[in-house]
Amino acid sequence: MNRNLKTAATIAALGAAVLLSGCAFVPESVNLHYKAPTGQGVAVPTSLNQQEAVTVDVKSLRKHHDVGGRVNAYDMHIAGIGVSGGVSHSVKDALCTALKDKGFTIVPHGKALVHVDVLSFHGEGHAGFFTGNYRGHTAMRVAVKASNGKTLYSKTFTTKVRYGGYVLSGSGGTPKVLNALLNQEINKIVDNPEFLHALQVVEE
Repeated sequence: MNRNLKTAATIAALGAAVLLSGCAFVPESVNLHYKAPTGQGVAVPTSLNQQEAVTVDVKSLRKHHDVGGRVNAYDMHIAGIGVSGGVSHSVKDALCTALKDKGFTIVPHGKALVHVDVLSFHGEGHAGFFTGNYRGHTAMRVAVKASNGKTLYSKTFTTKVRYGGYVLSGSGGTPKVLNALLNQEINKIVDNPEFLHALQVVEE
């Protein structure tokens, strides 16, 4: 009888853990979208010939394929989340869009090379017993190089975001966190005066 009670208790505990985890053990994939802010940010210097070509190169130095996941109330990672097309592709598309919005022309072999190393890009939902939160962080090392390979600018940008909310099954609020990371990080890069100045130096 005692053995049966122990077995029932074990099954109940496992069932509770599954419910708290949102029954989410299957990896998912999310889409990242960048939207350039309207009428905001740092203006490109008027002395810069914006039509000069810029090349963008992005490389991911992240150790893991997943960019997010869900963590249950017991601090157990229960499912992974990936990015459709990959992180490097999404970051490159976003940066190209942002530079085009500033007036630059993106080409395969330009006078200026903007190289980005994605050091980290991660967001996840943390489930509590009654509520939870979504949080994320990213770090990108950005360099501007001349056509001769000389580095004119280098800086590491970091961004952290956090939202409250219920962490249920599915990706939940993780796409919101990941998209916020992408948009805020890219805007920091293209609105940095030293970054824009480095592009200007290349073109002179």
